[in-house]
Amino acid sequence: MRQRRPDTPLRTLSGMHRLRTRGRGRGRSRRVFAAAAGLLLALLIPGTAAADAELTSTIPADGAVLAVPPTEVVLTFDQEITDRSSFAVLDSNGATVAEGAVDPADPTTLRGALPLLEPGTYEVQWVAQSADGHLPRGTLTFTVVEPTPPPATTTPGPTEGPSEAASAAPTAAASPTAAASPAPGDDGGDDRGDDDTAVLLPIAIVGLLVGGGLAFFLRRRSAA
Repeated sequence: MRQRRPDTPLRTLSGMHRLRTRGRGRGRSRRVFAAAAGLLLALLIPGTAAADAELTSTIPADGAVLAVPPTEVVLTFDQEITDRSSFAVLDSNGATVAEGAVDPADPTTLRGALPLLEPGTYEVQWVAQSADGHLPRGTLTFTVVEPTPPPATTTPGPTEGPSEAASAAPTAAASPTAAASPAPGDDGGDDRGDDDTAVLLPIAIVGLLVGGGLAFFLRRRSAA
């Protein structure tokens, strides 16, 4: 018969101890990996769910040039913001001319009224706190320009009244008579000469006829 070595129980116990150690090491590694994955997931989920509020629209628009001064500033965000959110409107000298806060009727909006603004460039500085507690900030600008004056209109002059038209009528009517009267030294004398010739010529002819007839009568009488 083969004799058992006296160290066999010791080797068996040593192998079992190694197996247990390896099993514990693997279990510990799995637990560490699961804890790390859970921590990473916990960090990613809150960061996604509680992102900073982003500005989506503004009144007036950023960079707008306005001939008519705006009466209010309205900033709208993509999520609700807290009461720590606000804005300030500054003129070109850096002086604050208006401020705004969260609209009670819409927690995603900052709103504030404006006074009558003079021409110039204005800057809106805003801060909006979202659910994650962060305070993102931003600025926008707009410009108010001088209104264009309307074109000048000409006033019509006084029209001629009835009395003036009546007084001008006789003068205009008298002008043809004045134009018809001959001026001194013009050809009016030749016209009168022609008229005299037309009158004297028949008289001369009649005189000749009468004289000729009388001479013929006297000649016949002398012959008898």
